[in-house]
Formats: sequence, structure tokens, C-alpha cells
Amino acid sequence: MSTRTGFPGGLTLGDQTNQALLTSGKAASQLLRVAANVAQDETVTIGADVYRVADVVTDSLANLGDELAATGPSNNPWATIAMTAHGLKNGDVIAIGTEVMRVISALDADHIQVTRGAYGTTVATHANGSAILTEVAPGAGDIAVGMSGTLTPAVFTDRLVWAINNLGKERVKAEGPNDNTVIVATADKRGGSYVASLSALAVSETLGGAGNAWDDTTLAGGRAPSVLEYINIVPTAAQVTAGSIYVGPFPFVPVVEDVRVRVTASGAVVAWDGAATVSGNYVVLDNSGATDWATTSTITLVIRPTT
Repeated sequence: MSTRTGFPGGLTLGDQTNQALLTSGKAASQLLRVAANVAQDETVTIGADVYRVADVVTDSLANLGDELAATGPSNNPWATIAMTAHGLKNGDVIAIGTEVMRVISALDADHIQVTRGAYGTTVATHANGSAILTEVAPGAGDIAVGMSGTLTPAVFTDRLVWAINNLGKERVKAEGPNDNTVIVATADKRGGSYVASLSALAVSETLGGAGNAWDDTTLAGGRAPSVLEYINIVPTAAQVTAGSIYVGPFPFVPVVEDVRVRVTASGAVVAWDGAATVSGNYVVLDNSGATDWATTSTITLVIRPTT
């Protein structure tokens, strides 16, 4: 005999013996480990987004005018800079002092518009005549991760996280729980809130340093929101004789999450080692192992719909 709530239809959420539980699911994620320094033009790829190490240490020989002599980070997030024959394009990076800036528009051959304080660097005042630094070969493409000569894991992971959350197109969010780790997970938008997903978005890298690698090749471990249905079954004598129980049919193809067997009278766990298989819209429980359920047992079957 089995008792079940039958979700949907006949569901009683308050029933402590047979109940359905709405689960929130889980975001799919993957972990990038960065144990060693990175190098110019090495890449990290997430889906269609390719993030490239852009080390901004080359003197462009163009010196800053007085455009940034007085600035306020709260009200001046952008700036136009005169830079003769700059050769830069949208997405390139420059550095002045310790501040990294990202080109958002090549206005003409001699002027660029930039976003200030990119990659988490601090917007600062820069004196007339300050050197403007670029990459050795600007315009390499991809999504630049602006670095400033210090290519350590701590600096790179911070700036990669910033780039993923602010510049990419994939709907993921990145976090850096420590100096050597970046965790990327599915989100509602770039850098947004985590969302449950079955995504298997591909990830890869060309990082040459020892220990610099993803744990796996795709986002993984995600689960869509679903309802878990708990069904308690007390086997009949006929089912014990047959050695099998057909549970169902369900209005969906079930996925078995768990099966537990206990002695009904005492609650003691039975080390049941039979099989639970899905056959169409049924779950079949059989006593094919060494330890069986009996008429004195209560079987708790946990299922969810196929997602």
C-alpha cells in the first residue's frame, strides 16, 4: 500500500508524512584556480566571451594634457583625452599612474574617450605631462583585462572578476573568494543575481602558469527549481512475494532522488540494497539485493519531475 500527495492534484503541503517540497534549484558554476603569475595575451574563455591579459606598461610617448588635473570620481566617470595618432580602438586600455582606463570611443585619430577607474582601480588626479601607457601592441581584440605590470594571481583574479561582471555578454556572475580563485556561476544578467540553471556553458583558458586552470570544462552542478514529492509505501504481502512495487503512474516522467527503508514500528533503518528504476511514468522498486523490504517496512520514495 502506498500513500502519496500526488502533486499536482490532492497535494497537502502540511502533511508531515507525505508531502511535496518546492526546491529553489542551484546555479551552475565552475571554479578557476590561479596559482601562478599570468602573462600578456593569455586568455580565459567563458562561453563566447574571451578575456585577454592586457598588460599596460608601454610608454605611448604621448603625454597627458590638463584634462585630468582635477577630477571627481563620483561625477566624472568618463573623460576625453588628447592623444596624437593614438591608434587605439574601443575596448583597448590605457594607464596613467595606477589608474587603468578603458577606451569607449576613438573619437578621431588624436582623441579618445575613456571610462575612468576601470578594473577596480581608483580614479585619481593626474598632472599635466603624465605618461600615458598602453599595451605593447594595442588593438589585439577580445575583452581586455587591464593589468599594470603586476601580474600576480591576487591582482589578476580581482581584475578578471571585474571584467566578467562588467564587460562580458554571457549571463554569469563572478566572485573571488580568495586571491587564487574565481568562481563563475549562472546569473539573470551579466554580473547580476545568481539563478538556478542546468547550463553547461563551456569554459577554457590558455594560462601557462603551473596550477592555473579550470576545475572542469563546463559550468556544472546546476539544477532547475522543482517539486520534490515524498511518498510513503508500506509493502503488501503480494508485493513482498512478487519482490517488486510499481509506484505511479505520475503525470510526468519521474526522477528518483532518494529511497529510504525503515522498520515501521521502530523507525530503525533497513540497509535495503535493491533497485529503484524508472519505467515510463512509474518508479519500480525491487528486492534484487541481499536485504529486502517487508510488510513490516515503510519505504520513503523521493521523486521530482524530469526537467
